[in-house]
Amino acid sequence: MQSIQQALSLRPEHLSCYELTVDPGTPLAAAVAAGECTLPTLEDQAAGLQAAVALLERHGYVHYEVSNFARSPELASRHNGKYWNHIPYLGLGPSAHSFDGRRRWHNVRSVAAYCARIEGGQPVVEDVETLSDEQLRWERVALGLRTSGGVARSVLESTSATDSELTRLCQEGLVRSVDDRVVPTERGLMVADALARTLLFGAHTLPR
Repeated sequence: MQSIQQALSLRPEHLSCYELTVDPGTPLAAAVAAGECTLPTLEDQAAGLQAAVALLERHGYVHYEVSNFARSPELASRHNGKYWNHIPYLGLGPSAHSFDGRRRWHNVRSVAAYCARIEGGQPVVEDVETLSDEQLRWERVALGLRTSGGVARSVLESTSATDSELTRLCQEGLVRSVDDRVVPTERGLMVADALARTLLFGAHTLPR
């Protein structure tokens, strides 16, 4: 909270507030494994996020994605929005990623290897992934439910199971139906990935 207060003193247009991720092989991971430091519980993490959201909203920030806040809707990240909305983009240079609406690909990471391939007239693309219609739909739902805009109801196949789960999630205060969209509540944003699994694959035990 002190870090957020310091950031607010600068009146930024946009803030990204991510939870700590402990990567394997790091000194922090070793310290956690040895019991030298303790990570916050899920309950503590949830309380921390709720406190951060409340503080930022009091200062006029819009919580438009799980970890992102903007001083107005117009100041939301256009860069990230391209990923969330499946808008094609082209990346140039070592390790750059691209997407054409169906395929994703990325270039070799090493600068030396990238230059060597260019000079040798060889392709710099290291890997290509072609997404199926079902994969695109899954991503559209999963990414949409991470944002305050939610996902179009038409993207969710209307089956008795899906309709039942949607009704349950609404009753539990995790999503709302707004016009033709399914929109996560603040509580829903905290379990956004589980919301997507529930609506796409059926009953799922949601974290409390």
